[in-house]
Amino acid sequence: MTNIDSETRVDKKKEAQRAIYLLLTIMWYKEIIGQKSIVHQLDDALKNNRIAHAQLFIGKAGSGTLQLALAYIKAIVGHVRNGEFLEQGDAISCGKMDRFIHPDVHFVYPVNKTNEISSDKLTSDNFIEHWRTLVSKNPFIDIHDWYQQIGIGNKQGLISVNESSDILKKLSLKPFEGDYKVMLIWLPEKMNSSAANKLLKILEEPPSKTVFILVSENADQIIPTILSRTQIIRVPPLATEDIEQALLAQQASPTDAAQIARLSNGDFNRALSLVNNDGASAVIQEKFREWMRLCFAKKVAELLKWSESFSKNTREDIKTFLEYGLHLFRESLIMNYGSEEVLKTAPNEEAFLLKFAPFVNQANCITFINEFEKAIRDIERNANGKILFFDLSIKVMQQIRIKPTEE
Repeated sequence: MTNIDSETRVDKKKEAQRAIYLLLTIMWYKEIIGQKSIVHQLDDALKNNRIAHAQLFIGKAGSGTLQLALAYIKAIVGHVRNGEFLEQGDAISCGKMDRFIHPDVHFVYPVNKTNEISSDKLTSDNFIEHWRTLVSKNPFIDIHDWYQQIGIGNKQGLISVNESSDILKKLSLKPFEGDYKVMLIWLPEKMNSSAANKLLKILEEPPSKTVFILVSENADQIIPTILSRTQIIRVPPLATEDIEQALLAQQASPTDAAQIARLSNGDFNRALSLVNNDGASAVIQEKFREWMRLCFAKKVAELLKWSESFSKNTREDIKTFLEYGLHLFRESLIMNYGSEEVLKTAPNEEAFLLKFAPFVNQANCITFINEFEKAIRDIERNANGKILFFDLSIKVMQQIRIKPTEE
C-alpha cells in the first residue's frame, strides 16, 4: 500500500469520526439561518472564554438578530461549565432554553396595558406566556407581530422604570443552574429615559457572571450612554441563498423558494409572509389601490371619509400600510427606469404595478418618498391618524398627475 493510500484512509477515518461526533453533539448554532461570519465570531468568544458582559445585536427583525441572540444565550447557559465550553452541552438546560423557562435567563420587551392585563406596574413577566408562544413559532418577529400577539391595540409598547427595578432585583440573585445569569432586552430603543438611566450603572459594573444581550432594530434611538457600554454586533440582511435553503428545508418547492428568496430582500420574516399570504396582505393591497384611485380622481369628500375610516387601524397597521406604499414607489421606479431583473414584486402585485408605475417618475418620486417617511415618523409620535392621512392624501393628489421632465 502506498503512503498516499494510507493517508487517504486516515483522512476518511477522521472525517467519519468527526461526522459521528457532530451527530452526538448539540450544536448551539444548528438552527441559525445564514450569518456564518457572526456565528463564527460568537463561537470563538464562547470557546475562548471571552463572553462580553453587555452585547448589542443591531439589525432588522428579518435578518435574524433575535434568533442569533437566543441561540447564543442557549450556548452560554447550556454549554459553558466552570469556564469551559462543552461541545455536547447540557441537554436539559438547552431544552429549558428552547421553551424559554430556564431559571437563569430573563426576558424584557416593550409592553403596555391591554384588555386582559392592566396592572399599574406592568413588567415583561405579565406577558411571558405570550412571549413563549410567539417566539417559539417565529424567532424573526418584529414589533408589529408582538403588538398583535399581546393585543396592545393603538398604544405604543414601552420598557418602563418598573422594568428596570425588576431587572435589578432578578440580577441580584446567583445563577441557579449554570455559570451565568443572562438578561435579554428586546428592543431597548423602547426604553424610556428613567428606565435607561437606572440601568446604566449595572451595565457599567454588572454583578459577577452576568450577561446582558440587547437586540435592537433601531440603535439610533438608544441613548448614547447605553451604546457606549455594549459590544456592538451588526447583523446584515440575510443572503438570498440562505433564505432559499431555509425555505426548501420548510418544504417549499424549488421554484417558490427561489422566487420568494429574491423578493424578500434579505428579510426572512417577509419571506414567511410571502409563503403564508402571497405577499402583502390582500387587505393592504386593496386599501392602497382604493386610496390611489381616490387621489387620482381628486375625490376630496371621499378621501376625507376614507382617512377617517382608515385611521381607526392600529398605529402599527398604519405604519405597515405606509411602508407598503414605499415598497411600491421603489418597484415603480425600477420598472420605469431600471432592470426588471431586480424587481422585488410579488406575483399578485404585478397587474396593479403595471398601471401604477407610470405615475411615479423622477419629477415626483422624491416627494412621495419624503412625505411617506415623514408620515411614518409622525405616526410613531402619536399623530392624529385622520388628519395625517387627509393631509397626505392632498399631497398625493397634487403629485400623482405630474409628468416626468424632459431629459
